[in-house]
Amino acid sequence: MDKIGKLSGVYTIQNKVDSKIYVGSAINIKWRKYVHLRSLNRGDHHSVKLQRAWNKYGEDCFLFSIVEVVEDKDLLIQREQIWIDKLKAYGRRGYNMVPLAGTNLGMVCSNETKKKIGAKAKGRIASDETKAKMSVSSPKTRPPLSKEHKKNIAIALTGLHPSEDTRAKMSAIKSGKPRSPETCAKMSASMKGKNTGKHTDEHRAKISESLKGNHYALGYKHSAETRAKISAAGMGRVFSAERNAKMAATLRGRKRTAEHIANHSAALKSFYANKKLMACAEAGCPG
Repeated sequence: MDKIGKLSGVYTIQNKVDSKIYVGSAINIKWRKYVHLRSLNRGDHHSVKLQRAWNKYGEDCFLFSIVEVVEDKDLLIQREQIWIDKLKAYGRRGYNMVPLAGTNLGMVCSNETKKKIGAKAKGRIASDETKAKMSVSSPKTRPPLSKEHKKNIAIALTGLHPSEDTRAKMSAIKSGKPRSPETCAKMSASMKGKNTGKHTDEHRAKISESLKGNHYALGYKHSAETRAKISAAGMGRVFSAERNAKMAATLRGRKRTAEHIANHSAALKSFYANKKLMACAEAGCPG
């Protein structure tokens, strides 16, 4: 690999055989090159893909180059991200393990790696200085994420589907957890204006079309016993005044189609006929 001086900027490690590339950034590229070489030769480089290629082709097949000198250190990560996107260093064409510069979002560790990390962390006691840093970086005290940062996180998580086990754990953690009044207020504020309850004619037509017919149990018919139970369960049900007012407000001004009116009429006739039969049966009327 070529000799590189002490500079700050964005660099690449490129495979001369298949042109696959790794993109990184550093304040001191000369030192970062040494760190990469040491890890690759020891066989413990953080990029598994780059390590495998290094083991297969050898050091002579790789070229370490500077693609951009960045004097402003605050722009390093931003410029690295631009080069990752430009050279497509993530995915099948590159050796970068995650699509975002300066983060591990999107990286999936193997079970073996997780066990090693867990074993290494056991018994570790954080110093007061470390605890202070952790406190500052906690979600409650750190500044809110920028829109660009949130967008990058969303891109990194796109396509990731949690396993059933993970979903069960997430559900168990949230189950029974009460929301604070502050959280409820924020959720309420975020939803205001999103759904006014008024749909366009086109939207209504789509909703109506999607609800037509029985989509979930096509061809299934309830037995007479089941229909009787459903009817009995609905008899005598009294709605609150508030609910009646909401239902009336929702239906006010709504125009029903001829088909709807016919269906409603048929349903009412059937309801009263069944009610009459049930009253007769209770009174012991002759068949």
